[in-house]
Amino acid sequence: MAQSFTDFAEITDYLIVGSHPRDAVDIRKLYYGNHVRAIENLQESGERLRGDIDAITAQCALLENRIWYLRQPLVDIGCQIPDEDPKSVRTLLPQAVGILDKAITEKVKEHGDTVYLHCCEGRGRSPSVAAAYLYWFTNDTLDAACNLVREKRNPSTPYRDAILGATYDILERIKGTHNFEESPSETFSDILSRQKDEIKRYLSKKLPAVGNAP
Repeated sequence: MAQSFTDFAEITDYLIVGSHPRDAVDIRKLYYGNHVRAIENLQESGERLRGDIDAITAQCALLENRIWYLRQPLVDIGCQIPDEDPKSVRTLLPQAVGILDKAITEKVKEHGDTVYLHCCEGRGRSPSVAAAYLYWFTNDTLDAACNLVREKRNPSTPYRDAILGATYDILERIKGTHNFEESPSETFSDILSRQKDEIKRYLSKKLPAVGNAP
C-alpha cells in the first residue's frame, strides 16, 4: 500500500514548503487534506523527471477548484558545478518571491487556503524563497525569517547570503530610479519598513496577474 504524502511543513497558515509531489494522488492529498489551491515549483527542467509531471499538472486542472500551478526554475546551489553562475539563486529569487506573493494574495490568503512551494527535497531552494518572502513582505528581520523556516521545516537551509544579496540588488535598482537616500549594504541584514514597501511595489510591477501555466 502506498504511503501518504507527508514530506512537507506548514510555515504559516497560508504557506507550505516541502518536497515535490510524485503524482496525482499527492496532489489530491494536498488539495483535500491541506487546502492547497496554488503550487509554485522551483525544479529545473531535468529535475521535472522526478515525479509524474503530466499527471500532476492534469490533476491541478481537473479538480473542482482548479489549483493554480507555475514552475519557476531555480538552480540548486548544492548541485552547482564550478563553472556555473554562483549568483543564480540570488538573481532569480526576486522573480520566485514575486510569484509566491501573487499566489498568496490573489489565490489563497483571503479564502483561508494555502500555497504549496517546493523544489526537489524542500530543503534549500524552497525554504530560501519562503524566507525571502517573509523578510520582504512581513515585519520579520532576515534572521527571524530564516530561523522560522528552519524551525518549521527541519532540517532545511535557507540561503541567507543569496537573500541578502538579492535584497541589495533590488534596493540598488530602486535607488537608481527613485533617488533613495539610504545606500543599501550587502552586509547589513535589517532594512527599513519603507524599503520593504518599495521592494513590494517593485516586485508587484515586475509580474502579471497569476494564472495557470501552460
